[in-house]
Amino acid sequence: MLNYIKAELWKVSRRRGFYAAAGVFLGLTHLFGFMYTGDSFEHLVHGVCATMLTGFAAAPVLVQLVDGRFGDTVRNEVSFGLSREEIYLGKLFSGILIGAALCAVLVGGVLLSGWVLLDHGKEMEELRALMILAGCLTAALPIWCGMVGLCHMLATLIRSQSVWLCAYFLGFMFCGPLAVGALSLLAALFDAVFRFRLSLHQPHLIQSVCMPWTLLLSDRLGEQLTPAYLLLCWRVGLGWLLASSAAGLLIFRRRDIR
Repeated sequence: MLNYIKAELWKVSRRRGFYAAAGVFLGLTHLFGFMYTGDSFEHLVHGVCATMLTGFAAAPVLVQLVDGRFGDTVRNEVSFGLSREEIYLGKLFSGILIGAALCAVLVGGVLLSGWVLLDHGKEMEELRALMILAGCLTAALPIWCGMVGLCHMLATLIRSQSVWLCAYFLGFMFCGPLAVGALSLLAALFDAVFRFRLSLHQPHLIQSVCMPWTLLLSDRLGEQLTPAYLLLCWRVGLGWLLASSAAGLLIFRRRDIR
């Protein structure tokens, strides 16, 4: 599988769209950082902490870079002797690695520019801001991985790019709140009938599971960045990653490739 991942990364590195997307993201990151976060390095770092939600929107872009020609190449890869597990997981890990590299370039690039160009205040305040940013990235990383896993499953199983993109965004934006309300009502009903309190009888927990992007909101990251909150982010993110990967792999193994 390692050789397959290397091949996928090499193919992505040969695509102009990858560098165009990286350039656009890098430019937008700098634009946001220098226009809306003040004129000090500390304010810039706090501003970067508020951009964790962009990973939710960037996940489909990363998956499209890897799975953009999936339907055209998977038949040849299977006939060449590659197992479906190797193909599916290889593309998934490739997308996660590309996302991690892109995150490092974006965050590192804007911090380096800010360190050189912006004013500096007290060292302890800047160090505290950097520690908060590290905590935000630690919380956001598993959520991003879970979203990449979900997008990879959708891109693998649905041929139309526009359809799976709509399913991704509309599912979380519209179906997510409905699922939260339904599960909350079901948990309350179960509690009232059987006198047994379910763990789902917690609106914030249901919301975090059904709409994981809410864990990346700047107000929640700023006020609730505790070990318990980090653990919740990792449980939810890895849960989405494992569940979507298991479902996608199960269906892909039984799919008739034409």
